[in-house]
Amino acid sequence: MGCRSCVHNRHIATDRIMASQANNTRVEVPNSDDLSDSITSSQEVHDATSPNPLSGRDGAETNTTGRTPLLKCKKIIRAATFNTRTIRETSRKQELLNSMFEQEIDILGIQEHRIVHNGPIKYEKVPGYTIITLSAWRNEMMAATGGIGIILSHKAMKSLSGVIARGDRNLIVNFTGNPKASVIVSYSPTNASSEDEVEDYYTDLRRCIESVPDHNFLMILGDFNARFGSDDVKHTMHLCTNRNGKLLADLILEKRSSSHQYILSEACW
Repeated sequence: MGCRSCVHNRHIATDRIMASQANNTRVEVPNSDDLSDSITSSQEVHDATSPNPLSGRDGAETNTTGRTPLLKCKKIIRAATFNTRTIRETSRKQELLNSMFEQEIDILGIQEHRIVHNGPIKYEKVPGYTIITLSAWRNEMMAATGGIGIILSHKAMKSLSGVIARGDRNLIVNFTGNPKASVIVSYSPTNASSEDEVEDYYTDLRRCIESVPDHNFLMILGDFNARFGSDDVKHTMHLCTNRNGKLLADLILEKRSSSHQYILSEACW
């Protein structure tokens, strides 16, 4: 991933051509050298007027002393997204980390980790990586479901400047640099979910996008449970576009402007 003019591009990556809360939770970034094996931070910020307390030209500057820029010319940063379908077991977590190491991935957005923990956001340090998770929730049968997060290499962790949770399905992660970078990790309700739940999710996602300053490089790493197909495009993977696919396409078209381009991809290196 280069920089230069890339600040004018906004990238939405999906694992598969793949009820929000009005409150934000902003968590202070711990010093990467001081992380224990499992640290939970739970500083809550409620701001009804600004979805992102760190937004603005001077935003995301908290705790940036000594942090290195994420995006640099001639510096490669690889990002990806993956629906893990649980990493509660140590073996599943280690398998994922091994894959990240083999593919040289620095930033991995994860969905469906199914780990329920106290406090909104948990930092876990493992050899070479830091796992940041937003707690999963329990369904009517008390089974753990959902849960999103991000895994950062040691290189990416050095650039981390802030983490903000919006509801259960969106996480904003900010990085220092010139340009600064913001990553939104997102997990959409399934296509079988109610209209109200899906509409609430997309309203919340729009607010997350709007909270990121225009001059930031933005990546959205998510599982949108969306399918695209047919119409005027030949050789599509699916025969038709489902409801989530239409909503995702509408979002991209809505946010397009003369100064920004949104790129939808299953894999972009």
